[in-house]
Amino acid sequence: MALTVIIPVLDEAPHIARCLASIGTLARRIIVIDAGSTDGTADIASSHGAEVLFHKWSSDARQINWAIDTAGITTEWTFLLHADEVVLPPLAARLADLAVLPDGPLGFTVRRRFHFLGRWLRRGGLYPERTLRLWRTGHGHCEDRLVGTRMIVHGRAGAIPADIAAIDLHNIGWWTDRQNDHATREALAQLHDGWPSGAVGGIPVGIRAPAVTLWRYLVRLGCLDGWEGLVYCVLQTGWFRFLVDIKKREVEALMAERQHTLNTVAADEYGIRLIPLGINGA
Repeated sequence: MALTVIIPVLDEAPHIARCLASIGTLARRIIVIDAGSTDGTADIASSHGAEVLFHKWSSDARQINWAIDTAGITTEWTFLLHADEVVLPPLAARLADLAVLPDGPLGFTVRRRFHFLGRWLRRGGLYPERTLRLWRTGHGHCEDRLVGTRMIVHGRAGAIPADIAAIDLHNIGWWTDRQNDHATREALAQLHDGWPSGAVGGIPVGIRAPAVTLWRYLVRLGCLDGWEGLVYCVLQTGWFRFLVDIKKREVEALMAERQHTLNTVAADEYGIRLIPLGINGA
């Protein structure tokens, strides 16, 4: 077993046992980075053979990089998995025999299936989502960002034609609360770094959210994912995007009213630290 698995967690009791069971005996070492769970996550992880390390949370990316830098990983390969994700059997078979992977790439992407309200969403541009999760130890790090995770290797990456599945078991109220928090972080990130490259940023604010919703639902065929696809397109693409725009205006108004910098407003109003690490590596 030449593999270490990193799993960042915070109050993941509904998911962590299922996640660890999907890894099984694939890894020599499973590192769970707990940001201070109060629901028994750490105890569950320990009882399933994981090594639990504690580190105060500021973002998933920073948790992952902390583990990469300080956990003393010595296996040839490292794999990233989130607590609400599972390794599906075809991918498990690939990970069980890492020696057959080609020598050139420093990392490998896998496909990610996203489940929402109990349904795997296959359209709307959601599948196949390729995400880099496996890398040669010492050659990968997570882009420093407030929302989401994106692994980077300094060299060529290959692709493994097998899947992980993200299957969150929380209710829709929990999910919308989380999206609200993500919208705050996304708004701060955009004000700090500007819009990511692409056409969406050029669409006027009042039109942007409905335009992107219709694009995902009709053009990218999210409509074929049934009721669940409709709910996801309306909430995550429409409501979330509009919420980000509202929050950006709110932050800008607070900066002007108080004559404070973005970093100060982020810390004082939202309890979010933008410095010294910055966002997206800044």
